[in-house]
Amino acid sequence: MSASQLTAGSSDACLARSVDALPGSSAERPGISQTELAADQFAHQSGLLWELFDLSQALAYDLEGRIVVWTSGDEALYGWSKAEVAGMKVHDLLRTTYAQSLEVGRHLIRTLTRQVH
Repeated sequence: MSASQLTAGSSDACLARSVDALPGSSAERPGISQTELAADQFAHQSGLLWELFDLSQALAYDLEGRIVVWTSGDEALYGWSKAEVAGMKVHDLLRTTYAQSLEVGRHLIRTLTRQVH
């Protein structure tokens, strides 16, 4: 049974047809279970999403300001490699300025984080 048949009549039918067309579909790999095929295709799709995300200019940092995500897009925009920014604090690297002090912002983030937990 193909992914299209499994989702026939659902809003995911279009996605299922595209999944059937991926390399390694059940037609190309006889004997593989639908669960194994779905897991392989999910891994393939998530890898593609990560590659797309890596092209964007998106960075993330922890509550102490240490950079935890630095993409290839950031490298192109700022000029520093992932190895160069590893462990650095984003505010030291980018020399960010704020209308209010950085400590006021950090206090607000800590307060909001405590309220969520």
